[in-house]
Amino acid sequence: MTAPQPPRTYSEAIDFLYGSLPMFQRQGGTAVKKGLDNIHALAETLGHPERTYPVVHIAGTNGKGSTAHILAAILQQHGLRVGLYTSPHYVDFRERIKINGKWIPQEGVVDFLRTIWPDIQHIRPSFFELTVAMAFDHFRNEKVDAAIIETGLGGRLDSTNIVHPLLSIITNIGRDHQEFLGHTLEAIAAEKAGIIKEKTPVLIGRSQPETISVFERHARAAHAPLYDAKEIVDCTHRGLASLSQAHYGIRWAQGAEHIVLSDLTPPYQAANIRTALAAAALLRNAFGLDRHTALTALENVRTATGLMGRWQLIHTRPPVIIDSAHNADGIRAALNTLPLYSYDQLHIIYAAAADKDIAAIVPLLPHKAVRYYLTEFDLPRKMPVHRLMQTFQQEGLPAAPFPTSAQALKAACTHAGENDLILVIGSVFLAGEILQNWKAHNAGSVTLR
Repeated sequence: MTAPQPPRTYSEAIDFLYGSLPMFQRQGGTAVKKGLDNIHALAETLGHPERTYPVVHIAGTNGKGSTAHILAAILQQHGLRVGLYTSPHYVDFRERIKINGKWIPQEGVVDFLRTIWPDIQHIRPSFFELTVAMAFDHFRNEKVDAAIIETGLGGRLDSTNIVHPLLSIITNIGRDHQEFLGHTLEAIAAEKAGIIKEKTPVLIGRSQPETISVFERHARAAHAPLYDAKEIVDCTHRGLASLSQAHYGIRWAQGAEHIVLSDLTPPYQAANIRTALAAAALLRNAFGLDRHTALTALENVRTATGLMGRWQLIHTRPPVIIDSAHNADGIRAALNTLPLYSYDQLHIIYAAAADKDIAAIVPLLPHKAVRYYLTEFDLPRKMPVHRLMQTFQQEGLPAAPFPTSAQALKAACTHAGENDLILVIGSVFLAGEILQNWKAHNAGSVTLR
């Protein structure tokens, strides 16, 4: 049998990454490889690039991606060269691996795969394991001043958990991926607490009664200083300045309040801003950070880092907003943003992954929506639209099925008036498809009518 050949082009590289490796984003649980053996083997092959720069490691149920981007913006504002690894991606695979907001080049993806091709054939890593190794290697090659690494699933057995960070961050704990992480908040917290390292400071973004004792126990065992973000700085949402900007009140411990402007508009971002600012305070000496520059960075987080999919406004008349909230806590937080907006009628495009507990999520959705456009994304993990329809009908919500997200978007844009609001919610994968469709077909204006 002829041995598989390494990719020669970016297209071939993507075909290999998506088509030949176990991939949680597409397959779900069957793609999960428990244990860190593969990532250790890859790191060894590469000469342990993850040890060549300072790292901040971030875990949590919700908010870890936004927190990572906000902290990256703060470090960049101080003139640092910052690597950022997040997952999943929305439009292009390369979004996962960025330096100061710029994606890894296509040739960088190809060169990496070609360089370690024999090791890939021997180690047989998953998609996520190989992607993590690619990020570690790229950040070393580009000589970053710091890298912010977001976990993919859990923490203890996540492939990113071979780093030895300056700071570990756990944003919050909620019920998600329970089949892997456990069915109680305490069990999930224990998995996330697996990122706590010996004598390494750990920051908790949101202290919760059910989980704080878990973190205290793990931190004590690791002799790791434990910090609560709210004891360092607080952040409150002070209302919208426009469709794309909001005011926040920032108060450092025992200090005066500062009102700042940010391009992160929903109230749920206040917790993520607080966590990122608290992290910056703990990293002050390591990177020479100051409060004024940190606050200045909040104004242009999206532009500086390329943040996508979190309450992202892609059109203004009517407003079309994409949010990747996909579990009960995330949905609840996103919907709490709606009262800030004035609109005539609400249109919601919704899809979900097959492993989501929609029986717990759908009752949270507003009955005031004039119509739900139910659809499914083009991945094996999708929840069939007929199953969504059954649940929505049982809840008495006005819904119609659409075979594809593009058709759902077109229908919403057709029915919505200029003073209505269209919200896309329910899945990271739905958000990605809508962004891809919008970019390909709309070119910045609603042409789907």
